[in-house]
Amino acid sequence: MVRSPVVNDVPGAIAIQHYFEHAEWAMQSADAVAWSPYLRKAPLAGMAVKPLILQLARGDQVVPNPATTAMIRAGDLADLTMLYRHDLASAERPTLPKNPHGFMFGAALGFVEIGLSVQRQIATFFASDANLITHPEPARFFELPIGSPLPEDLGYIR
Repeated sequence: MVRSPVVNDVPGAIAIQHYFEHAEWAMQSADAVAWSPYLRKAPLAGMAVKPLILQLARGDQVVPNPATTAMIRAGDLADLTMLYRHDLASAERPTLPKNPHGFMFGAALGFVEIGLSVQRQIATFFASDANLITHPEPARFFELPIGSPLPEDLGYIR
C-alpha cells in the first residue's frame, strides 16, 4: 500500500520529538549494549581486551533475554556466554521458582545445586586468570557457549 508523506503541522511537535531523541541518546551512557563492543571487539584507546564470562538465564523476568542478547550481539560475546536453561530445569524440577533471576545466588529459592555450580564456574574462571570457562552441572541445564539463534523471546515460565 502506497501512502502519502506525513506532514507535521502541529506546533511544538518537532521540538518534543527532538527532546525524546536527545533523552534517548543521553541514556545510552548507561546501556550495556552501547558499551559491550568496547569489551572485546573495539577496546577504547589505551585499554586492553577485557577477559569476561557472561551468564544468563532463559526466561529471566528482571533482565529479559532480548536485553541481554542485544548486548551479546553488540559485543560479539556469544562464545563467552553461558545460558542457564531454566525452561528445562523447571520442567524437571517444578518446585523451582518461575523467575530464574536469582539462579546464581538463590539457595533460599531452591537453586542450591545450580547456584553452586555456576559459582564454581566463576571461581574457576578467576582462579585460571580468565583462561578457563568450565561447563556447569548438571550439564543438561546449561549451554556453553550459548547456542544459535540467541533467545530473542521472553521465555517466561507460566
